[in-house]
Amino acid sequence: MFRLNRLVLAISPFSLFLMDNKKNPQLKDLSIGVRGKTLSKMYKSLSATDRKKLQARADRHPSFKKKVKKPKANDKRRKYSGGDFAIFWKKNYSKVRKLPIKQRLPALGQLYALQKPINIAEELAKLSKKKPQPAKKQIKSKAKAAKKGKKSKK
Repeated sequence: MFRLNRLVLAISPFSLFLMDNKKNPQLKDLSIGVRGKTLSKMYKSLSATDRKKLQARADRHPSFKKKVKKPKANDKRRKYSGGDFAIFWKKNYSKVRKLPIKQRLPALGQLYALQKPINIAEELAKLSKKKPQPAKKQIKSKAKAAKKGKKSKK
């Protein structure tokens, strides 16, 4: 249909032939596959002068310019640029490449946790949001843990 030139996409003579025969009444009732085969046979049966005329028309036909989408001003969709872990993954994947596949991601996660800088203000805010347990609950949980420890020793 289209042929690729160095700079632009140009239309072929066959494409022009298809456009010319688009509304051919003889082809209206044919299915798409049969219509394509019939048009192909019709094009191959054209005389050399008719083909040259189509070629000349195709050469004069304006080429199709590449459409460039303009970014919308109010585009609120979030574009993923790769998070910190994705960047870390690209840099450090070679270190875990020799590990079995199921062990690679956990290993990378551990490396990332070790190298990840800690934001002290955020960590303190997280800790302050947690409600401290009442003293009774702390004592009960310690007692339960101690009982479990004794049972496992026996």
